[in-house]
Amino acid sequence: MNKRGQYQILEEVIFIVLNIIFFGALLIFVVKASAGTFVLEQFYAKQIALMIDGAKPGTIISLNVDDAYGVAKKNNFEFTNFVKVKDNKIIVQLSDARAYSYGYFNDIKIDNIVYSDVEENGKISHILTFQVEEK
Repeated sequence: MNKRGQYQILEEVIFIVLNIIFFGALLIFVVKASAGTFVLEQFYAKQIALMIDGAKPGTIISLNVDDAYGVAKKNNFEFTNFVKVKDNKIIVQLSDARAYSYGYFNDIKIDNIVYSDVEENGKISHILTFQVEEK
């Protein structure tokens, strides 16, 4: 029996399996990015980190997070704790998949991260509020 033929078939099978894995991972990334989850996680993590870097101790920051609420609701994700702070990093998660984190430079502590619904003129706004404190 020709052994070179066996190796050639094995190489083709491995090549096809690796291509399926690669394109599957690419498809998952595209679906997540097109759903807006990935982009909004990046946006809010960076926005909050930049606000923290520019804030002085004692500052209270409020941020309208209506877009994030819509995406989290679409993904059936619990929205009340979508922002976390750990080791000078802002962690934003809007789906059950991985979260996005972005670091800030100030050596400060973030207190009282509160999510609330505020009604104005019959429209409900989703507001994230937190306070910047000295360590």
